[in-house]
Amino acid sequence: MELENLTVKDIGIKTALQFIKLYNKKIDEAREKYNIAKKRLEEDYTKNVNRYIAAATEMRKLIEEEFYECPKCDGEGYVKEYGSMHDDRGRNVKCENCNGIGYIERKTKN
Repeated sequence: MELENLTVKDIGIKTALQFIKLYNKKIDEAREKYNIAKKRLEEDYTKNVNRYIAAATEMRKLIEEEFYECPKCDGEGYVKEYGSMHDDRGRNVKCENCNGIGYIERKTKN
């Protein structure tokens, strides 16, 4: 097409096609930015989940290090801390099995 033979319709179509190309380019750029942001978010989420799992595992290890047998249940129930610690040799404890409350010397789980 020569420049002098262009009609208003031809110019409108050409302008519309340029606008569509520009619009598609902007959409592609936005899609790329979205995919990058989504990937970063997924990486952060995975990193946080792994950190929480590691912390929970560490807490479980710490809890299992100090494990007490109930003196009233003859070792059938296990007790958890209850109240304040009397001294370094033992603790006030409460049994989850018989609900017995007492003082027990420190033991570690084998």
